Amino acid sequence: MCSKTKKIILLAIIIAALQLLIFSGTSSGIIADSVHNLSVSGPGPLKAALGSEDEICIFCHTPHGAIVVDANSNRLPLWNRSIAGIDAATFTLYSSSTFNAGVLETNAQRQPQGMSLLCLSCHDGVSAINVLQNYGQYNPIVMEFGYDQLSDPPGPQPGNLGMDLSDDHPISFTYDSTLRAADNGGLGLKDPATIAPLRLFNNRLECATCHNPHEQGNAVEGTEPFLRMTNLNSEMCIKCHNK
Repeated sequence: MCSKTKKIILLAIIIAALQLLIFSGTSSGIIADSVHNLSVSGPGPLKAALGSEDEICIFCHTPHGAIVVDANSNRLPLWNRSIAGIDAATFTLYSSSTFNAGVLETNAQRQPQGMSLLCLSCHDGVSAINVLQNYGQYNPIVMEFGYDQLSDPPGPQPGNLGMDLSDDHPISFTYDSTLRAADNGGLGLKDPATIAPLRLFNNRLECATCHNPHEQGNAVEGTEPFLRMTNLNSEMCIKCHNK
C-alpha cells in the first residue's frame, strides 16, 4: 500500500472519529440539559441528591437485564424501569362521541401499552422515579429533598398525568386506513403514512408519536415540551387532523 493511500485512509478514520465525537457530544448535551436528566447534574426540580446517582441514562435504560417486552409483546428499548405495577392497571381513558378509535377498539385494547406505558412509568404520578431494574453504584438512589415522584414537590407537576387520562389527547390506539375511513369518510384524518416527523409504533399512536423524550425542544420555537416538531399555529395538530 502506497503512502498516499495510507494517508487517505488515515484521514478518513480521523474524520469519522471526529463526526462520532461531535454527534455523541451533541446527543449527550441534549439529554444532560433536559429535565429528563434525573441524575445529580439534572437541571429540573426532580433529581438525585449530591453524593448519589451521577449516571444520566440509567433512570430509563440498562444494557443488561432490561425489560424486553411488555404484556402485549411490544418490544421495549432496553428499559430499566419496572412496569409491573402499571402494566395491568386501568387508566381512565379519553372518551368522546367523535372519537372513532373508541368505537373500533375496546377499552382493554386501548389501555396504555408499548411506548406510552414506558412514559407512564414516571408520568403516572405514582411510580417512584428512583426504583429501577438494575442499579449502578447507588442502591438505593437518594433523590434531592426526598422527591421521588412527579407528584412531588407538593402540588401537581406539569408532567404529572396521573391515572386519569380523560382530559389528555388519546393514546394507544391504532391509526390506520380503517380509522381514517371511519372519520368522516377519510376527510377528517390524514394518511398516517404522511405524518412525519411524527411517528407511529406498530401502527399505533403513542405518547412518543408527538414527543421525543431525548430532546426537550428549546432550540426551535414551539417544540417544548419534548415535541417532535413545532406546534406554532397548530402545525403539529394538522399533521394528522384536517381542520
